[in-house]
Amino acid sequence: MIFSDVKYVIYVLVDPRFKGRSVDEVKYVGYTNDLDHRFNNHLVEARSSCDCRKCRWIRSLFRDDVIPEIREVDWGYDVSKWGETETYWIRFYREEVGADLTNLTDGGYGALGYRFSDESRRLRSERNRQPEMVERRSRSLSSFLKNLKTIDPEAFADRVGHLTRHTSRTNVTRCLEGRCGHKSHQHRRILCEAA
Repeated sequence: MIFSDVKYVIYVLVDPRFKGRSVDEVKYVGYTNDLDHRFNNHLVEARSSCDCRKCRWIRSLFRDDVIPEIREVDWGYDVSKWGETETYWIRFYREEVGADLTNLTDGGYGALGYRFSDESRRLRSERNRQPEMVERRSRSLSSFLKNLKTIDPEAFADRVGHLTRHTSRTNVTRCLEGRCGHKSHQHRRILCEAA
């Protein structure tokens, strides 16, 4: 367990127009270690050009001269558990309560449950084929592999293992060496960028 002096908080954003109707009330489940700061970030993000479902919902509240409410639903000090806890609450509100959440993913450490549109996939593919992106990825991987021998694998695994959902130092080391069984080597790229 990795205990911290700072607790993590699982929170929900609530639509005040539907008070008391739990199905319509909860619209977003999130994680933070600073509730006030995260709430303000949501409001600022909604005022920007962000076009995600959550921001569109918050802007609909602005049009009705209200803002979402934020409520703490869970917390803990073991920072290695926040992803599991967030995933639990998203599943709870979606499946048990029947809430129509604006979360793009199933929660946790990555993009579990997110579905890219065909257009998004096409644009991403085109962008990744641009010469400057290929060069950037190549430089990142090359410099990382050159420095790999100087990195303490155990310390590195403790620091970034959660990025790939690998639970042991051995698996992180195997991933770094390209032996984790993921054909796309996505985890290796993530670890390279974190190094």
